[in-house]
Amino acid sequence: MKTAGDLAAYLSRHIPLSRAMGVQVEAYDGVSLTLSAPLSLNHNDKNTGFAGSIGSLASLSGWGLMMLWADNFGPCQAAIARAGIEYRRPVQSDFRAVACLPSQAEIDAFHDIFRVKGRARLPVRIEVLDHEGLAAVQEAVYAVWRLPVSV
Repeated sequence: MKTAGDLAAYLSRHIPLSRAMGVQVEAYDGVSLTLSAPLSLNHNDKNTGFAGSIGSLASLSGWGLMMLWADNFGPCQAAIARAGIEYRRPVQSDFRAVACLPSQAEIDAFHDIFRVKGRARLPVRIEVLDHEGLAAVQEAVYAVWRLPVSV
């Protein structure tokens, strides 16, 4: 995947949950990815954001960022290895998840390991926001590995 459009098509085609949630790819700038989802498809019995949807959007955003970013290294795959989410307040409106690459030092450490082993892990912070601001934060670690090249 090279572009936000590629990611949007992939999510729609291969991740059925993203369709059910109404996930949209809002922006990708090489260091962050923003996905959004409507509250109308992702609410709970209190008419606030369903925690499962909030966590899923955060995880999809982190995974999407890794897939787009890792494309710079040739054919790669990514998967979430570990995640924890802190729900700070209820989501009251349509919401978005913004996944950001970590510090340059952490990226450099990733590159050092990836060059040698063809796989490495990278921490990603994902913030979930609604019209009132920050509602949840997911701290995750994503594994990225090089795929075998077909001859």
